[in-house]
Amino acid sequence: MKKYILILLALVPVAAGIIFNSVLPAFLFMLIYYILPAAALVFWFWLGYKYSASNWNLALSALIAHLPALLLLGLYYIEFMLLDDNQRNLYLAGLSQMFSVTLSPWVSYIAVLFEPDKAAITQTSIVAIQWLSLIVMLIAFIAGYLT
Repeated sequence: MKKYILILLALVPVAAGIIFNSVLPAFLFMLIYYILPAAALVFWFWLGYKYSASNWNLALSALIAHLPALLLLGLYYIEFMLLDDNQRNLYLAGLSQMFSVTLSPWVSYIAVLFEPDKAAITQTSIVAIQWLSLIVMLIAFIAGYLT
């Protein structure tokens, strides 16, 4: 597979997040809500397998594939940690969460464990969802690369 296609495929979770949050009809939301995380992990495993056929080593492949996620994570920190509500760009704030949205139905159960009050969802859980999604996707990618 050509390298530019591999790089473009690394943007699929972002596109899936946009579709999931923006244009998905409400009647399909719950069905896809439970299927999307599994589909995302299977896709990311497959993408890792495809990257292994390139001449890039594991570290470079993982960095290239997760570069969109790392950039969006940086954007998330800028939008939610450095800027106040009046300065925040709503489009960029929403875009910054699109990589992690495909796994949020699953990792949110773990993310709430970081909350002092388990009944509350605060910035702590949202940041945990961002990081946990990146870590889980990285594990799936590495597993696919090593097969």
